[in-house]
Amino acid sequence: MNNSMNDSLILVPVTPEQQYEADLHTFDSWGAPHLTLEKYIERENCLRATKFAQETLTGYVLVPRTDPKTKDILAYVEVFRRPSVLFPDNASGIIHEKGFSIGSVYTPVKHRKKGYAATMLARVIEVMQAEAKSYIMSNLYSDIGPMYYASKGWLVHRSDEALIPVAAVIPPSDLAPCPVIYSVDSYVALEHVAKASQQSMEKNLKQGQVYFPLTASCILWFDARSRFFAAHLRGLTSFPTCHGSYKVDARGQVTDQVLWMHDFRGNKLVILHWSVQPAYTWHFLEIAAKEAAKWNLEKIMLWNVEVPDALKQFNGPRDDSLASLMVKKLPEINGNIALEWIGNEKYAWI
Repeated sequence: MNNSMNDSLILVPVTPEQQYEADLHTFDSWGAPHLTLEKYIERENCLRATKFAQETLTGYVLVPRTDPKTKDILAYVEVFRRPSVLFPDNASGIIHEKGFSIGSVYTPVKHRKKGYAATMLARVIEVMQAEAKSYIMSNLYSDIGPMYYASKGWLVHRSDEALIPVAAVIPPSDLAPCPVIYSVDSYVALEHVAKASQQSMEKNLKQGQVYFPLTASCILWFDARSRFFAAHLRGLTSFPTCHGSYKVDARGQVTDQVLWMHDFRGNKLVILHWSVQPAYTWHFLEIAAKEAAKWNLEKIMLWNVEVPDALKQFNGPRDDSLASLMVKKLPEINGNIALEWIGNEKYAWI
């Protein structure tokens, strides 16, 4: 797309009418065949009504400068503004920066192959550049391979997935007795575990690392998705109330934790966050397997987790939802800064 066309297009926050138009366009890709159009729009509105989305989400559309409220949108994207933490070097120390999770990148069929998505992403980078303090920190998940988004500045990081059948979770016979492990079965417990995760990740952050802190509201955003499919695909009228499990030490400090969501569409228990000492891996896996079986879910899914040798056959690279990260130092934004992304787990997905 030439410069004159670029100058004629702008990125604007979506109006309610444009949001409805975007939902109509994205339905075939992200709603069908599991949901009707009506139910898809209901789901999207349900997710947008969560605390997490209300606090973080802005939908944007690429439109002609001369007609910013047009319903004939050229491209659509969702930007979630969330905290991020990085430790680029000793001179800088630990930096708390506004992070940007990018999702739902979409171009209507009739507007494809015209460079609109590339233009929109360039505009998104301009927005991030204007709002960030010292670094642009952004993640997205690619379903179209590693190259396209890498060419725009989002580089692929580790993207492994373990999809473990519940029946395969058989702890070794010589496993030490199970320690006391608590359930994350209330908002108070969820907030407690999330804060423990935040404190632990910052305390253990090393030079050259970066992460997006886990929050209780983020976990409940996933839970809203779970409840929607539980009701509309399974016909359930009562829903899971346990979000995970955790262990504490003698001082009552959280030392190990697992948080999950019940994926009733994919028929699996999705591990959103896994921070477990190797000695307790089987204990927590067994608890997850029992939770999955309780809700008739067949598998347990983990991202980027070192699973026991007996389960490595179920682990491998993903070919979609490729975890991609952009880290650029301001004011110069040419090239990415190579940092290790810790907490590269499902909870960071949008």
